[in-house]
Amino acid sequence: MATMLAVMKTRPEPGVDIREVPVPEPGDGEIRIRVQRSSICGTDVHIYRFDPWSREHIHPPLIIGHETAGVVESVGRGVKNVKEGDRVAVETHIFCSSCRMCLLGEFHLCENLQTIGIDRDGAYAEYLVVPAVNAWKIPDDLSFEIATLMEPFGNAVYTVEEAHVEGKSVLITGAGPIGLMGLLVARALGASRIAVAEPQPLRARMARELGADLVVDPTRPEEEEALRDFFHGAADVHLEFSGAPAAFDLGLRVLRNGGTVSLLGLAGRTFAYDWDTFILKGLRAVGIHGRRIFATWVRAQELLSSGKVDLFPLITHRLPLEDIVKGFEAILQGEAVKVVLTPPGAA
Repeated sequence: MATMLAVMKTRPEPGVDIREVPVPEPGDGEIRIRVQRSSICGTDVHIYRFDPWSREHIHPPLIIGHETAGVVESVGRGVKNVKEGDRVAVETHIFCSSCRMCLLGEFHLCENLQTIGIDRDGAYAEYLVVPAVNAWKIPDDLSFEIATLMEPFGNAVYTVEEAHVEGKSVLITGAGPIGLMGLLVARALGASRIAVAEPQPLRARMARELGADLVVDPTRPEEEEALRDFFHGAADVHLEFSGAPAAFDLGLRVLRNGGTVSLLGLAGRTFAYDWDTFILKGLRAVGIHGRRIFATWVRAQELLSSGKVDLFPLITHRLPLEDIVKGFEAILQGEAVKVVLTPPGAA
């Protein structure tokens, strides 16, 4: 039996293990992808640490990882949309196609949604099997490094587009990888001025380098006044990527009456929120989960292919898959933004 290298959560505790496991076979309607690149997501860091969220959602043994791109190596029966040799990125949300939300075309909100690398074996391996419908064909001039970022990039595109930032002033809270992508998208879509609130030095510096008009440390109370001066009183839009309760509160205070908040960050816990102020300000809020399948992918591809957004600066580390722990630790120590991994034998 053929085997492959894979990064696994084998025990309900912190850390990961490198294992040799059988190469998976595609079933009906599925494809096997020869993984060329994968990247580390914040969710994978949670799994690595095995925090309370992970203890509830992750059931070892499991191959983890979900941001990925590669080449279709084999196809199961009934596959029509891709063929062997196609270069693809992967939509990581597996939808049922039959629940009410899927019938409404809201596949990203499927009532039976599964996620690669969380609910089934994932992409930190030499090979990955997914439903063929989850493959997004990429052009020959798009590198696998960038293609593996398309899934999180889709989160950023969806978050920004729902806020309709054209000609508006924007506050971004959280300059992790997706927040930085959101900065690039907001700039590309015509936001008039953009401020970023981020306390972590590397991320704050990168926000400046990527074109933020103002970057503040939200842990310093005096910075809120700097935001108000920058926005001439108040911002039109708040894009929330951090999940920090303090960031929700900051946006509530800084947004103008009738402003919009687009929320991607997960707090992971319940916290108090000033709903009276939210209501009396007449704010509009939208929660963002994943990407619209596949409308957001079309928009993301257009932004990348047109050159309006360049994701290469976000990649700070490139490592062999076997060195994934170095990538996790670099992220945890605030030394990395996006870590891209190459499995054995990849081009």
